Amino acid sequence: MKKNLLSSVLVFLFLLPLWAKAQDLGVPDTVFFKAGTPCSANGDTLYITSAGKVYIQVWVTTDETTKAADIPLTNTAYPIASAYLDTLDNGSPDQIRPAAFNGTKLTTNGLIYINTTLHPPDFLLAHLAGFASTIYYGDTLFATLTYTVSDTGMICLDTSGFFQPAHSLGFSNEQAISWVPKFVPKCFYVRYGGSASLQISAPATDTGIVGKPFSFPVQVNDPSGILLEDGAWLLLRNLSTGETVYGTSFIKRISGQGTSSGVYEVSFTPASTGQFNFEMKFSGEDGAAGFDTTKVFLLDERGDVNGDGRISVADVIFMINVIVGRTLPPADWWPKANVNCNQMAGDMGDVIYLVNYLFRGGPGPYCY
Repeated sequence: MKKNLLSSVLVFLFLLPLWAKAQDLGVPDTVFFKAGTPCSANGDTLYITSAGKVYIQVWVTTDETTKAADIPLTNTAYPIASAYLDTLDNGSPDQIRPAAFNGTKLTTNGLIYINTTLHPPDFLLAHLAGFASTIYYGDTLFATLTYTVSDTGMICLDTSGFFQPAHSLGFSNEQAISWVPKFVPKCFYVRYGGSASLQISAPATDTGIVGKPFSFPVQVNDPSGILLEDGAWLLLRNLSTGETVYGTSFIKRISGQGTSSGVYEVSFTPASTGQFNFEMKFSGEDGAAGFDTTKVFLLDERGDVNGDGRISVADVIFMINVIVGRTLPPADWWPKANVNCNQMAGDMGDVIYLVNYLFRGGPGPYCY
């Protein structure tokens, strides 16, 4: 199966240059680059990981029914010996699904060919969509390149002439008509992470309500006095299931701009109940990184038993009517009526609990 798939991709690679060329008449399709994390908030600087790696994302944007793409690339590193696109990280010519395509929309039928005679090497990214699929409209993450680096410096990416005329830059549709997309070259600074860990203070425990926006402040300080950037990166995972609530996301500083100490705001809308563990990585101008792991309890909101979108005395009356048999309980009676979080839904204990909450300042109808 793997050999057949490889054969199909190789046939595509040799047929693509033979397809008719046409002008891209719509919004110009484009090949461009973004920094992979960890990186600076503005995306211009790559921070070297503890494994000696940096990551660069190759993106394409299309407004056509695109079935195939041929993207020959060259990279220049300053100093020359500081970066290398290793085949062990990015795949070799006989691998259909190299690591460079992991996490992209093009994990199947993708091919990367690396010319190892050059240092850093030129390389060719190619993709042939299946019969029922296309290269997607809009911005699409095409591949994530992994560089092994030995020093700080700069990595610049441009389109390559090494593979021409056999494999020039081009997209194609299912009618075998191809066109040349716009190409945006890019240079990235490469820096080491700072030696000092940032000091991070976040709430040990906090509560949010499922389906409603939830936020909390995070205090960050760089003990070395390096200015913090006005943005940070956040990864939020569920402790019990390991599920990623959302991937690496950008959060903004809300106070202390232009200093080595500031407050950032973490905001999200929880989709389910549970105990969560969030890990934050912040980058200063020297690439200093800090991590914090904190438990957050996200709770369900109970009490709106009549479904009018708010908790009021009308819910108390509705609950009493259900208890005495005047009204049938709705389908979502459990857990909305279980406001005191015991094993019974909608008994007199829940009525008393809700009255205390509404009129006597009692605890809210939230259950973990």
